[in-house]
Amino acid sequence: MVRINHHVILTGLILGFGLAPALWAQISGINVVTVPAATYVVGSNNDLVYEFQMSGSGTDTLEELLVQDTGNAFNSMNNYDLSNLLTVWFQPSSPTFSPGAAVSVGTLKAIDPADWSNGPFYSTPSLNLPITAQVGYIFVTANVSTIANPNDTIQMAMLD
Repeated sequence: MVRINHHVILTGLILGFGLAPALWAQISGINVVTVPAATYVVGSNNDLVYEFQMSGSGTDTLEELLVQDTGNAFNSMNNYDLSNLLTVWFQPSSPTFSPGAAVSVGTLKAIDPADWSNGPFYSTPSLNLPITAQVGYIFVTANVSTIANPNDTIQMAMLD
């Protein structure tokens, strides 16, 4: 298991800003997909806040993910805009999130007012999601609090 940029942990993989050498891993790409601007209703669930695509020529395992909201909506450790848990989903073929087609693979726990992660360091289970040669999409969704502040914004990013 090796930590890579953007705080995604995969077994047997090192990726920097470019592609990993073939001897290091089978996953050849992690591409952030722009989530379209949207307005979410107070109290709504499974609202898409982050997406990335993974591709490769073999198999690997996604174990850990760390994301941060660079907008002004925070989790309930601060002002209760978002829940303390974000849901991570996998969908093998379509870049359009569909809860009916995607598989929930785990959760990210709030570790401070704008950051969520999983894994043993944060006392949450690892994702253990096998990533195969096919293109796969990882989606992160949030639940908006029933007492969220109007006009707060969500802008998720993986941490460098």
